[in-house]
Amino acid sequence: MNDIRSPSKEKAIDDFREFTAFWKIPDRLVSQGASHERKDGEEIAPNRFYLQSVNPAGRQPPMFYTWQGIHLFTTLASSKAGASSGDDPVYDFNGKAVGAVTYEEGQNTLTLPFHFDTAIWNLRLEKYVRGEATQPAEDLGRRLYYSIKPAMPRPLRLMMRKTLKEPMAKRSFPAWPVDTSVEQLQFGLLRTLLEARPGTALPVLSFWPGGEDCCLVLTHDVETQQGVNHMDQVIEVERECGVRSSWNFVPKDYYVDPQIFERLRTDGFEIGVHGLYHNGKLFQSREMFLRQVVEINRYIHQWGAAGFRSPSLLRNLDWISESIDIDYDTSCPASEWYGAQPGGCGTVFPFMKNRLVELPITLQQDHTLLEVLDFSPEKMVEHWLATIQKIKQVHGMILLNSHPDYLVDHKRLQAYRNFLTIITQEKNCWRALPREVAKWWRVRQDSSLDYENQQWVIKGPDTSLGKVMTVNLADDHQPYPITFQPLF
Repeated sequence: MNDIRSPSKEKAIDDFREFTAFWKIPDRLVSQGASHERKDGEEIAPNRFYLQSVNPAGRQPPMFYTWQGIHLFTTLASSKAGASSGDDPVYDFNGKAVGAVTYEEGQNTLTLPFHFDTAIWNLRLEKYVRGEATQPAEDLGRRLYYSIKPAMPRPLRLMMRKTLKEPMAKRSFPAWPVDTSVEQLQFGLLRTLLEARPGTALPVLSFWPGGEDCCLVLTHDVETQQGVNHMDQVIEVERECGVRSSWNFVPKDYYVDPQIFERLRTDGFEIGVHGLYHNGKLFQSREMFLRQVVEINRYIHQWGAAGFRSPSLLRNLDWISESIDIDYDTSCPASEWYGAQPGGCGTVFPFMKNRLVELPITLQQDHTLLEVLDFSPEKMVEHWLATIQKIKQVHGMILLNSHPDYLVDHKRLQAYRNFLTIITQEKNCWRALPREVAKWWRVRQDSSLDYENQQWVIKGPDTSLGKVMTVNLADDHQPYPITFQPLF
């Protein structure tokens, strides 16, 4: 196995910032820019990879491409020769090779025909949705639906949602029930580097405290007074199973006894704000958003809340991150086909958006499965457990959002109890509240690996939490042929 000891330091990476922030591979082992751009007289570091991307020619609109079977929504640099034999081709959606990822072995340089960070953010911010032909009609339909929703009885609302489920299910992207396109890009680029130099192992920082394999986060949105009245039954189930969760409330839609908040805090649960009204109008205009944000922020401070989730998962991360006084937001689903705002951020990991941490919802909501798709409670649990296996393949965050409003009968509550009983038996899974995950992700964001006294060590705000791991190629039959091992 190749030596992973440190050569001399290199400047920080910019175009591949999201790659190095995700893996925390030291800059001295993976550097931006082709090796031939190094300073005069500077030799190529034998243990260093050099990454570069080719700027697209002109102002081309982003389009869908595939690389290693991974969906990209980006702008591609034109390739004079296309994809030649031995290259790693990038295809358009007609299956034609229109570019290639190349590796110059003598120069240790990997070249991408697209900007890696841009491809990542186009997924996280759901920019691919804005390019869909159906988007204007969906926006208009959503506005119309929420304008008449208060006058519609609940059975009629459900019937409308179920009527739309068949056309919604014809989507080809994002993947459902969970989409991990961002992680596929991250793993794909790392795998390409490791394949270019067989036997290489690279040091990385663990995704979760103590080197745990995955993370479990339980959250609830309380939509109605009925949900408030049914909270105690759900909380009792969670106490029996030894877990704690976060509860998000709508301040203007119903009354919550302050003693409920006090009991939640005392028992180790978390309180969050779920918009101001649950009427789908928060993002109808910038003016309306800013008007409601004043009161939303007042409730955030009054309740001591660290997190926010938008009603119906309607979302604009730019507005949320700029204006709401929170530590984290959890309004983005990894994949959403049947909700009020179809799309999804394509990731099962937290990510930073300006000053806040975004915690994606990575399991389908109970409302979607039970009310829209008519799943039985037992089938819902099977569906969640199957999705969890996909998330664990990339060591991601299992974040569930369920509602006391829909866990109202014995069968549904028992199904939730069965789910918790199974998931709490998962080994090497960090169970945490959302605020704890957000705090950890900030610590990880501000941490790095450095080489001291012949070993890699963690530098950062809290060096006791993370764990130094190594990654190397594994059996090709695995979905993600990369293995993680503690370095010491």
